[in-house]
Amino acid sequence: FPSHDTLDESVDQGSLPQEIFQTITRYMAHDLEEFLYDYLLDLMDASNEIYASELMDGMSPYVTERKWFDLLKAKFFFLTNSPETPIFVSRILEQAEEDPDLAFLLDLQGLIIQMGNSSLFSQCAKQMIPLVQTQEDLLEVLDLLQMFFRRLDKESAAEAIEKYVKSKSPTLAAVTAIDVEDLAKFLSEV
Repeated sequence: FPSHDTLDESVDQGSLPQEIFQTITRYMAHDLEEFLYDYLLDLMDASNEIYASELMDGMSPYVTERKWFDLLKAKFFFLTNSPETPIFVSRILEQAEEDPDLAFLLDLQGLIIQMGNSSLFSQCAKQMIPLVQTQEDLLEVLDLLQMFFRRLDKESAAEAIEKYVKSKSPTLAAVTAIDVEDLAKFLSEV
């Protein structure tokens, strides 16, 4: 695993950070960026915030998947009780509008649920609705919505979703207009 000092030396010699990182990862059997992301999550889970912070700061210029690295920073801010967390997550949501990605929004929504922020939850959910293509996607979004309602102690709303989910099957079949209307109805209760 290259240290960020080695990478910084290459930048000092005139190379672009992301080009250096891509050159190194091209010859690896594993995805270095994914490894770095997972490793940083493990450091945070182990309460090793100082090293995680240093590694994030050092490797930040080199990663190519900015949005995922920004999500990692948001998780770090949340775990360290930073008052900047909602502002940073809001910026991530603004950027996510430019590059719609349901998998990313689902992961981000998981963090927002932990935060318990209704405004950010609604903003993220609104971005998800047009990206829901299959019954499986729909069930994932509904599962997060159910978790959020439980986080807010809205048990009756969570139970209504649970009942609705039991009537669905996780298939790759397309969602219907009625499914989208039902999802919007549940979201209106946030």
